[in-house]
Amino acid sequence: MLAGLIQPDNNTCGSASLVAMKMLRHPGYAELMLSAPDPQGVFAQATLGVLRTTNAGRDRSGRRQLPWPQIGGTRPAAMIRLLHSDEGFARPGVRYRNVVVDPADPTPVFEAITATVSGGEPVPLYVGDHRWMQHIVLAVGAEDRRLVAYNPAHGGFDVIEQAEFTRDEISVGPWTRPWLAILPR
Repeated sequence: MLAGLIQPDNNTCGSASLVAMKMLRHPGYAELMLSAPDPQGVFAQATLGVLRTTNAGRDRSGRRQLPWPQIGGTRPAAMIRLLHSDEGFARPGVRYRNVVVDPADPTPVFEAITATVSGGEPVPLYVGDHRWMQHIVLAVGAEDRRLVAYNPAHGGFDVIEQAEFTRDEISVGPWTRPWLAILPR
């Protein structure tokens, strides 16, 4: 369903991951998008709308949120706030939190992502280099000590092996380090 859907610019990986999450949760929403004459254009439009929401000075309910430059993509707090909204991005009644991957002991976060995805819940995963997080993918599958993540940068899927995750040697584009996961409480 997500294959071939690519983020519209370099700053929308988080927004694209959120739209993909909504598509996975709501088959009707996904069908509307995928049956459009230009599915990529509709996906791009939805993605840019989410970016405007997550980076605004106020959320859709009017609450203040830290303004964030578009070049910075989607900050974790804004993603969580949108997931807590009633706009179809998450399961009703589920609360989310960000969980930092401890480089000294990354296994608990990998296991939490695996358990969550195995339970049918996609997980946004911030990845980057050894300096900072720079990209967001959406873990959508888990089996045999590996995660499968939708990567909006190329519209395909990346495999993240547990051994690579624990050594900061993942292969998600040029990024090698898992930084943070957005997990349900």
